[in-house]
Amino acid sequence: AEEALRESEQNFRNSLDDSPLGIRIITAEGELLYANQAILDIYGYSSVEELKAVPTEKRYTPESYAKHRERIKKRKQGEPVPPDYEISIVRKDGEVRHLEVFRKAVMWGGEIQFQTLYRDITEHKLTAEELRIFKAISDRAGYGAGIITPEGDLTYVSESFAKMHEYTIEELIGKHFSILHTKEQMRVVERLRKKLIQAGSYVAEEVGHKKKNGTVFPTLMTGTTIKDNTGKPLYLSATVIDITKRKRVEMALRQSEEFNSSLLTNSPSPIL
Repeated sequence: AEEALRESEQNFRNSLDDSPLGIRIITAEGELLYANQAILDIYGYSSVEELKAVPTEKRYTPESYAKHRERIKKRKQGEPVPPDYEISIVRKDGEVRHLEVFRKAVMWGGEIQFQTLYRDITEHKLTAEELRIFKAISDRAGYGAGIITPEGDLTYVSESFAKMHEYTIEELIGKHFSILHTKEQMRVVERLRKKLIQAGSYVAEEVGHKKKNGTVFPTLMTGTTIKDNTGKPLYLSATVIDITKRKRVEMALRQSEEFNSSLLTNSPSPIL
């Protein structure tokens, strides 16, 4: 039985060594017993000894360290602490990274210790913050704004955008953006979507749109790509301005110019 236990623990350790997630084994008091290569890579240290030599306070941002101390206090007092939470760490090179943590009790060396799993969510957090800012600005803007996945599904539209197309926000979220265009318009829109994915942006492109009742109207669109740290497109965002009134003014001016030109051309006597 003892041999089987040792073999089981060795297999467990091997699985930790090979895990893509950062993993630490610690005592209830916080003493580090084990750290895999993935967690060393996340922190930027070359060995467990180097990681242990850095004071705990220096491995957290001030705000995250305060929350760390609060969790320790609650555990000592027997108060419940959620097994999963987020922390912000300071790497060896000074870079701040955001991690998702999951903690649970495990058998280690024949005793109950605690395993903490770490997943780096920095890029996800940054993208979420970019989207939050974009939405906050767009919700208050006079123009329409929307966000789609690279495949074309709407994940966000501002109220102005929805009203422009005579839909509610709820009616549009989750739908493919082709709902907003005729087949003819889609040829232009598909070209711009591919341009966004490849080039990252486009500026002031005239694009036809379609309202819920089928009415078409002209817009001016500017798009940009939201990418992850590898450069892979995560979302495509665009601002949309209804230029129907501008088009009417341009047409009226053009007709006026044509009328005046016709008068000058056909008049039997000079017009002074």
